[in-house]
Amino acid sequence: YPAAVASFREANGLVPHPDTLYNLGRALEAAGSRREALEVFAQYLDLAPTSTDAPEVGARLRALREAPVAVLVRSVPDGAAVRVDGAEATVCRTPCPVSLPPGEHTLVLARPGFRAAAERITVRPATSDERTVTLV
Repeated sequence: YPAAVASFREANGLVPHPDTLYNLGRALEAAGSRREALEVFAQYLDLAPTSTDAPEVGARLRALREAPVAVLVRSVPDGAAVRVDGAEATVCRTPCPVSLPPGEHTLVLARPGFRAAAERITVRPATSDERTVTLV
């Protein structure tokens, strides 16, 4: 997909067109560049809001905006239990990835012999994130 992304970028630079943006967005999405795909699909809808593909692109845009995001949670020291948004159940032990929908969340990390630590995070759509919490 990197070659397709490069080709569509070049084509759009030479002769900007909504169809090229659509194809660039699809190639970016397939390549795993969700943040860029989100931006390109938004540009497409700005340029061609009444196109026959607009409903599909709008659905893709919503899906990208609402899709869970991977947050890599680490702690110092490793091995802390991770709870999310007040849940009693441990999601994982650090270091570990946590899949969260975009929005505000609270991570609580606890390990025997250390005070539990809470961290408020904002998960942005179509991105990945990493958090390290130091337990004392």
